[in-house]
Amino acid sequence: MSQGINNNDGVVTKRHRVIKKLRWWMLILFLLGVTVNYITRNSLGIIAPELKDSLGVTTEQYSWIVGAFQLAYTLFQPLCGWLIDVIGLKLGFMICATLWAIACIAHAGAGNWLHLAILRFFMGGAEAAATPANAKTIGEWFPKSERPIAAGWAGVGFSIGAMLAPPIIYFAHASFGWQGAFMFTGVLALLWVVLWWIFYNSPEKHPNLDREELAWIKRDNEPPAIRLPFLTALKTVSKNRRFYGIAIPAFMAEPAWAVMSFWVPLYL
Repeated sequence: MSQGINNNDGVVTKRHRVIKKLRWWMLILFLLGVTVNYITRNSLGIIAPELKDSLGVTTEQYSWIVGAFQLAYTLFQPLCGWLIDVIGLKLGFMICATLWAIACIAHAGAGNWLHLAILRFFMGGAEAAATPANAKTIGEWFPKSERPIAAGWAGVGFSIGAMLAPPIIYFAHASFGWQGAFMFTGVLALLWVVLWWIFYNSPEKHPNLDREELAWIKRDNEPPAIRLPFLTALKTVSKNRRFYGIAIPAFMAEPAWAVMSFWVPLYL
Protein backbone atom coordinates (compact mmCIF):
# COMPACT_ATOMS: atom_id res chain seq x y z
CA MET A 1 0.00 0.00 0.00
CA SER A 2 1.37 3.40 -0.88
CA GLN A 3 2.24 5.57 2.09
CA GLY A 4 2.38 8.74 0.01
CA ILE A 5 -0.08 11.51 0.56
CA ASN A 6 -1.71 13.27 -2.34
CA ASN A 7 -0.89 16.96 -2.19
CA ASN A 8 -4.54 17.73 -2.81
CA ASP A 9 -5.82 15.58 0.08
CA GLY A 10 -6.83 17.51 3.16
CA VAL A 11 -5.57 20.78 1.71
CA VAL A 12 -7.91 23.73 1.52
CA THR A 13 -6.78 26.32 -0.99
CA LYS A 14 -7.73 29.81 0.02
CA ARG A 15 -9.02 31.70 -2.96
CA HIS A 16 -8.84 35.46 -2.99
CA ARG A 17 -11.32 37.63 -4.80
CA VAL A 18 -9.89 39.06 -7.99
CA ILE A 19 -10.28 42.83 -8.30
CA LYS A 20 -10.41 44.13 -11.85
CA LYS A 21 -8.13 47.04 -12.75
CA LEU A 22 -6.45 46.69 -9.37
CA ARG A 23 -3.57 48.94 -10.45
CA TRP A 24 -5.88 51.94 -10.41
CA TRP A 25 -7.13 51.07 -6.92
CA MET A 26 -3.52 50.92 -5.74
CA LEU A 27 -2.94 54.36 -7.22
CA ILE A 28 -6.02 55.69 -5.39
CA LEU A 29 -4.72 54.20 -2.13
CA PHE A 30 -1.38 55.95 -2.65
CA LEU A 31 -3.05 59.24 -3.60
CA LEU A 32 -5.06 59.10 -0.39
CA GLY A 33 -1.73 58.98 1.45
CA VAL A 34 -0.43 61.93 -0.57
CA THR A 35 -3.56 63.88 0.34
CA VAL A 36 -2.94 63.20 4.03
CA ASN A 37 0.70 64.15 3.49
CA TYR A 38 -0.32 67.59 2.26
CA ILE A 39 -2.88 68.06 5.01
CA THR A 40 -0.26 67.45 7.71
CA ARG A 41 2.29 69.55 5.83
CA ASN A 42 0.04 72.58 5.40
CA SER A 43 -1.26 72.53 8.95
CA LEU A 44 1.53 74.85 10.10
CA GLY A 45 0.77 77.64 7.65
CA ILE A 46 -2.94 77.66 8.47
CA ILE A 47 -2.42 77.57 12.24
CA ALA A 48 0.53 80.00 12.14
CA PRO A 49 -1.41 83.17 13.15
CA GLU A 50 -2.50 81.60 16.44
CA LEU A 51 0.93 80.07 17.02
CA LYS A 52 2.45 83.53 16.80
CA ASP A 53 0.14 84.69 19.57
CA SER A 54 0.07 81.57 21.74
CA LEU A 55 3.81 80.79 21.66
CA GLY A 56 5.09 84.30 21.01
CA VAL A 57 6.61 83.29 17.67
CA THR A 58 7.99 86.19 15.66
CA THR A 59 7.92 86.32 11.88
CA GLU A 60 11.68 85.74 11.80
CA GLN A 61 11.36 82.69 14.04
CA TYR A 62 8.52 81.41 11.87
CA SER A 63 10.83 81.62 8.87
CA TRP A 64 13.34 79.37 10.70
CA ILE A 65 10.54 76.86 11.38
CA VAL A 66 9.58 76.84 7.70
CA GLY A 67 13.24 76.68 6.67
CA ALA A 68 13.85 73.63 8.89
CA PHE A 69 11.08 71.73 7.11
CA GLN A 70 12.27 72.75 3.65
CA LEU A 71 15.89 71.87 4.43
CA ALA A 72 15.01 68.37 5.66
CA TYR A 73 12.59 67.82 2.79
CA THR A 74 15.38 68.64 0.34
CA LEU A 75 18.15 66.62 2.00
CA PHE A 76 16.13 63.50 2.73
CA GLN A 77 14.47 62.94 -0.65
CA PRO A 78 17.37 60.92 -2.10
CA LEU A 79 17.82 59.09 1.21
CA CYS A 80 14.11 58.18 1.39
CA GLY A 81 14.20 57.06 -2.24
CA TRP A 82 17.18 54.83 -1.53
CA LEU A 83 15.47 53.39 1.57
CA ILE A 84 12.33 52.55 -0.41
CA ASP A 85 14.43 50.84 -3.08
CA VAL A 86 16.30 48.77 -0.51
CA ILE A 87 13.50 47.60 1.82
CA GLY A 88 10.58 47.89 -0.57
CA LEU A 89 7.81 50.41 -1.16
CA LYS A 90 5.28 48.94 1.27
CA LEU A 91 7.52 48.89 4.33
CA GLY A 92 9.62 51.93 3.42
CA PHE A 93 6.69 54.28 2.83
CA MET A 94 4.86 52.92 5.87
CA ILE A 95 7.84 53.75 8.10
CA CYS A 96 8.13 57.27 6.70
CA ALA A 97 4.38 57.92 6.98
CA THR A 98 4.35 56.70 10.57
CA LEU A 99 7.24 59.02 11.43
CA TRP A 100 5.62 62.09 9.90
CA ALA A 101 2.31 61.29 11.62
CA ILE A 102 4.01 61.00 15.02
CA ALA A 103 5.97 64.20 14.40
CA CYS A 104 2.74 66.01 13.50
CA ILE A 105 1.03 64.82 16.68
CA ALA A 106 4.06 65.91 18.71
CA HIS A 107 3.57 69.49 17.46
CA ALA A 108 0.79 69.73 20.04
CA GLY A 109 3.41 69.61 22.82
CA ALA A 110 5.63 72.36 21.42
CA GLY A 111 6.39 75.13 23.88
CA ASN A 112 8.36 77.52 21.71
CA TRP A 113 9.53 78.14 18.17
CA LEU A 114 12.65 76.01 18.58
CA HIS A 115 10.56 72.95 19.47
CA LEU A 116 8.49 73.55 16.35
CA ALA A 117 11.60 73.93 14.19
CA ILE A 118 13.02 70.61 15.41
CA LEU A 119 9.71 68.82 14.90
CA ARG A 120 9.27 70.33 11.44
CA PHE A 121 12.77 69.15 10.51
CA PHE A 122 11.94 65.55 11.41
CA MET A 123 8.55 65.85 9.75
CA GLY A 124 10.08 67.26 6.57
CA GLY A 125 12.60 64.43 6.42
CA ALA A 126 9.87 61.80 6.68
CA GLU A 127 7.47 63.53 4.28
CA ALA A 128 10.23 63.67 1.67
CA ALA A 129 9.37 60.03 0.94
CA ALA A 130 6.20 61.07 -0.91
CA THR A 131 7.95 62.04 -4.15
CA PRO A 132 10.13 58.92 -4.59
CA ALA A 133 7.23 56.73 -3.40
CA ASN A 134 5.08 58.29 -6.11
CA ALA A 135 7.58 57.29 -8.79
CA LYS A 136 7.97 53.82 -7.27
CA THR A 137 4.22 53.17 -7.14
CA ILE A 138 3.75 54.15 -10.76
CA GLY A 139 6.81 52.14 -11.81
CA GLU A 140 5.63 49.01 -10.00
CA TRP A 141 1.97 49.06 -10.99
CA PHE A 142 1.86 50.51 -14.50
CA PRO A 143 3.40 49.61 -17.84
CA LYS A 144 5.38 52.30 -19.62
CA SER A 145 2.48 53.11 -21.91
CA GLU A 146 0.21 54.07 -18.97
CA ARG A 147 2.72 55.84 -16.74
CA PRO A 148 2.08 59.34 -18.12
CA ILE A 149 -1.64 58.98 -17.37
CA ALA A 150 -0.92 57.60 -13.90
CA ALA A 151 1.54 60.42 -13.23
CA GLY A 152 -1.11 62.93 -14.25
CA TRP A 153 -3.56 61.48 -11.77
CA ALA A 154 -0.83 61.49 -9.13
CA GLY A 155 -0.47 65.22 -9.71
CA VAL A 156 -4.20 65.54 -9.08
CA GLY A 157 -3.69 63.83 -5.72
CA PHE A 158 -1.03 66.34 -4.71
CA SER A 159 -3.33 69.21 -5.68
CA ILE A 160 -6.34 67.73 -3.87
CA GLY A 161 -4.30 67.50 -0.68
CA ALA A 162 -3.40 71.18 -0.87
CA MET A 163 -7.03 72.05 -1.64
CA LEU A 164 -8.55 70.02 1.21
CA ALA A 165 -6.02 71.08 3.83
CA PRO A 166 -7.49 74.53 4.67
CA PRO A 167 -11.10 73.45 5.40
CA ILE A 168 -10.05 70.29 7.25
CA ILE A 169 -7.48 72.05 9.40
CA TYR A 170 -9.82 74.99 9.98
CA PHE A 171 -12.52 72.58 11.19
CA ALA A 172 -10.05 70.80 13.48
CA HIS A 173 -8.70 74.11 14.76
CA ALA A 174 -12.17 75.48 15.48
CA SER A 175 -13.22 72.27 17.22
CA PHE A 176 -10.10 71.30 19.19
CA GLY A 177 -7.75 74.30 19.25
CA TRP A 178 -4.33 74.46 17.61
CA GLN A 179 -2.96 71.52 19.62
CA GLY A 180 -5.96 69.41 18.69
CA ALA A 181 -5.62 70.37 15.03
CA PHE A 182 -2.09 68.98 14.89
CA MET A 183 -3.21 65.83 16.69
CA PHE A 184 -6.24 65.42 14.44
CA THR A 185 -4.20 65.59 11.23
CA GLY A 186 -1.54 63.28 12.69
CA VAL A 187 -4.19 60.68 13.57
CA LEU A 188 -5.53 60.92 10.01
CA ALA A 189 -2.04 60.00 8.79
CA LEU A 190 -1.87 57.03 11.18
CA LEU A 191 -5.24 55.77 9.96
CA TRP A 192 -3.94 55.87 6.40
CA VAL A 193 -0.83 53.92 7.49
CA VAL A 194 -3.14 51.11 8.64
CA LEU A 195 -4.93 51.11 5.27
CA TRP A 196 -1.59 51.05 3.44
CA TRP A 197 -0.31 48.12 5.49
CA ILE A 198 -3.50 46.09 5.00
CA PHE A 199 -4.20 46.69 1.32
CA TYR A 200 -0.90 47.45 -0.43
CA ASN A 201 1.37 44.83 -1.93
CA SER A 202 3.61 44.71 -4.94
CA PRO A 203 1.98 43.25 -8.08
CA GLU A 204 3.89 39.98 -7.71
CA LYS A 205 2.61 39.46 -4.16
CA HIS A 206 -0.89 40.93 -4.29
CA PRO A 207 -3.50 38.20 -3.71
CA ASN A 208 -6.27 40.08 -5.53
CA LEU A 209 -4.41 40.65 -8.81
CA ASP A 210 -5.26 38.34 -11.70
CA ARG A 211 -2.65 36.95 -14.07
CA GLU A 212 -3.90 38.90 -17.06
CA GLU A 213 -3.45 42.26 -15.36
CA LEU A 214 -0.05 41.23 -14.00
CA ALA A 215 1.03 40.37 -17.55
CA TRP A 216 -0.31 43.74 -18.74
CA ILE A 217 1.67 45.58 -16.06
CA LYS A 218 4.88 43.71 -16.89
CA ARG A 219 4.51 43.67 -20.67
CA ASP A 220 6.94 46.50 -21.51
CA ASN A 221 8.68 47.15 -18.19
CA GLU A 222 12.42 47.37 -17.87
CA PRO A 223 14.30 44.70 -15.87
CA PRO A 224 14.62 45.29 -12.10
CA ALA A 225 17.24 47.88 -11.21
CA ILE A 226 20.43 46.82 -9.49
CA ARG A 227 20.46 47.89 -5.85
CA LEU A 228 23.48 50.08 -5.15
CA PRO A 229 24.93 51.58 -1.96
CA PHE A 230 23.52 55.04 -1.28
CA LEU A 231 26.62 57.05 -2.21
CA THR A 232 27.20 54.98 -5.35
CA ALA A 233 23.58 55.48 -6.43
CA LEU A 234 23.84 59.22 -5.75
CA LYS A 235 27.00 59.43 -7.86
CA THR A 236 25.34 57.54 -10.71
CA VAL A 237 22.31 59.83 -10.72
CA SER A 238 24.45 62.98 -10.61
CA LYS A 239 26.10 61.93 -13.89
CA ASN A 240 22.77 61.53 -15.68
CA ARG A 241 21.89 64.63 -17.74
CA ARG A 242 18.18 63.87 -17.62
CA PHE A 243 18.34 64.31 -13.85
CA TYR A 244 19.22 67.99 -14.30
CA GLY A 245 16.36 68.43 -16.76
CA ILE A 246 14.02 67.60 -13.87
CA ALA A 247 16.01 69.05 -10.97
CA ILE A 248 16.59 72.56 -12.33
CA PRO A 249 12.91 73.36 -13.11
CA ALA A 250 11.89 71.89 -9.76
CA PHE A 251 14.51 74.02 -8.01
CA MET A 252 13.06 77.14 -9.63
CA ALA A 253 9.43 76.22 -8.93
CA GLU A 254 9.69 75.12 -5.28
CA PRO A 255 10.24 78.62 -3.77
CA ALA A 256 6.93 79.83 -5.23
CA TRP A 257 5.15 76.70 -3.98
CA ALA A 258 6.63 77.14 -0.50
CA VAL A 259 5.46 80.76 -0.38
CA MET A 260 1.91 79.68 -1.27
CA SER A 261 1.92 76.84 1.29
CA PHE A 262 3.57 78.50 4.29
CA TRP A 263 3.51 82.29 3.93
CA VAL A 264 0.30 83.28 2.15
CA PRO A 265 -1.96 81.66 4.81
CA LEU A 266 -0.05 83.56 7.49
CA TYR A 267 -1.01 86.93 5.99
CA LEU A 268 -4.53 85.96 4.93
